[in-house]
Amino acid sequence: MVAEVRYVIFSTQELSRALITAHQGKGGALPSGTVHSITQDSRPGVKVSITIAPDRSSEPIMLDWTEDEVLSALVGFCRSTNIPLPASSSKQLGRIRNSLCLIITINVTDDKYRDFEKAIADNTK
Repeated sequence: MVAEVRYVIFSTQELSRALITAHQGKGGALPSGTVHSITQDSRPGVKVSITIAPDRSSEPIMLDWTEDEVLSALVGFCRSTNIPLPASSSKQLGRIRNSLCLIITINVTDDKYRDFEKAIADNTK
């Protein structure tokens, strides 16, 4: 069976929109303000943090998302923007340069994945 690996790479704006939309969809209110920064966080259990500069306060507000929450938000973003994602695929978070991405795999066994990684490594030399 043919194996497939696909990457969907998100800009900072798309990541921000995905997280904020997911947060609001769960009934979470965001403070009125401007997104100041989005960072991938190294704290345990936290994958992404958004810092918001509120309109009425000088203290920035930080909102944290776990890896599962980020993954769910990005899948939701893809669905809402008509980016096709196969239902039977495996989905995980990854990084390409400084951007978050979804890694979508279909029919990828450990042996096929090792072959894929080797082929990529051989082609980048």
